[in-house]
Amino acid sequence: MGLLLDPTNEDVISILSRLFPGKSVGDVVNSRAADPAKLAVRAILNIPLQKPQAKVTHEAFTER
Repeated sequence: MGLLLDPTNEDVISILSRLFPGKSVGDVVNSRAADPAKLAVRAILNIPLQKPQAKVTHEAFTER
């Protein structure tokens, strides 16, 4: 079973809140524990590494 990588999906937010109590989506995405997952996704999608950018917030995903 895979986890849908859509931080705006309510199911994902619900799962994250149970896996990481008290942490926001931004906290989880910007944690050191998320770095290996980010590298794996970039490798799969052939996205080159970039310089660190501003921290990701949940609001960044909902502003459109």
